[in-house]
Amino acid sequence: MGSGGPARWRFRLAAAGVQVWQAAHLFRDLGAQTCHFVTL
Repeated sequence: MGSGGPARWRFRLAAAGVQVWQAAHLFRDLGAQTCHFVTL
C-alpha cells in the first residue's frame, strides 16, 4: 500500500458524502412537493 492509499480513500469518502448530500436535498425537495400535493 503506497502513499496514494489514504488520499484515494479520502477522495472516495468525499465523493460518497457529496452523493449523500445531493440525495438528501433531492428527497427533501421531493418530500416538500409531496406535502404540498397532499395538503391541497
